[in-house]
Amino acid sequence: MSTTNWNLTTCNITNHTSSVLAVNNVFPLASGEYGQYPAAVPPNATASPAFILQSVDSSETGPKGTLGYVLPDGTQLTLEFDQQFQAGTASSFTAILSGGQFMSYGVLLDCSMSPWNGQGARWTVNLTVSVPPWDRSGPPPGAAAQCQYTR
Repeated sequence: MSTTNWNLTTCNITNHTSSVLAVNNVFPLASGEYGQYPAAVPPNATASPAFILQSVDSSETGPKGTLGYVLPDGTQLTLEFDQQFQAGTASSFTAILSGGQFMSYGVLLDCSMSPWNGQGARWTVNLTVSVPPWDRSGPPPGAAAQCQYTR
């Protein structure tokens, strides 16, 4: 038996810190399901993927919800995602640092979307959490970052 997941978000997380980025809060999704349950990311490593979000089999709604990670100093990383199914609507993925020593860290998002079967979308989100010194070859990370696309 095969499944049809019209919308799929794959999130890869690179942890450029000296601490484990642990899963803190896995809230029930407003729509969709986890194709791969969220995993912790070891220090100075990449989880590829850290988690996968998808529409429920044959459902014409995209995954929508919130997920939390935490560092040992109490810094929290909140991920908010809303992948829309309907053409012409905006989908978003947001990463926000708060609490603890959040100003000691930065987040960057690099995202790409490709259509799937004319109706759905495959979204790849590459999230990087880092500490100074920042990589000078790209934009400096901030306390929040967001990706969006409109189909």
